Amino acid sequence: FPVTWDSTRVGFLLRQRAARGERLWNSAYMISTCGRKCPKIDHVLGVADAIHRSRLQPRAGQTLEAFWNEVCKIDGLTLIDFISSNPWDFSDDLIDVIAKNSKVSRHIHLPVQSGDNEVLRRMNRWYTREEYLALVKKLRAGIFGVTISTDIIVGFCGETEEQFANTVSLVKAVGFSKAYVAMYSDRPMTAAHKTFADDVPHREKKRRWKILEEIINKTNLRAGTYQ
Repeated sequence: FPVTWDSTRVGFLLRQRAARGERLWNSAYMISTCGRKCPKIDHVLGVADAIHRSRLQPRAGQTLEAFWNEVCKIDGLTLIDFISSNPWDFSDDLIDVIAKNSKVSRHIHLPVQSGDNEVLRRMNRWYTREEYLALVKKLRAGIFGVTISTDIIVGFCGETEEQFANTVSLVKAVGFSKAYVAMYSDRPMTAAHKTFADDVPHREKKRRWKILEEIINKTNLRAGTYQ
């Protein structure tokens, strides 16, 4: 499959899958390379054989928003699940595309990782707490009935009790419907391993994990809103 995205070819492949009644799913995210933004699509709607690791060049008609519009035109697709790897994927135009297309699920997975700006900086996440909360506000205002799940890491290198408290306050402010909460584990050859000390004790990581599990997942399970 060509490196640049051919919407006609992708549309043809997706229509083949839809005609066979296969379930399609998508994970889309943006990466920044060489000072420019290049959309990269992984397993777009399950057509991994056609566009696995393909890159979209930001030219007219080849944006992520244009891609979504084309996908939503495909007969046979009744539900498209949207999974985002990074908050910076969401432009106002993308929110508008999702809002206008009823085929796109009203559930969005939007990883936050931490609610503290200093921890986010050490994680090399390209957004702040304030930017994340502003995006959530846009999503809720622009997409009726949207629910949001997330990923969170507790006990990242150097995370203080105050910094963890900032994550707790963000969690309460957003009202996630589900969270994949992980305790940080040191892994050789990663940037964090080379730069920071894994200095939060395992017992403390476990305590923080339990707090978020209770606030988010257990609360939603009891309320029947876990998704």
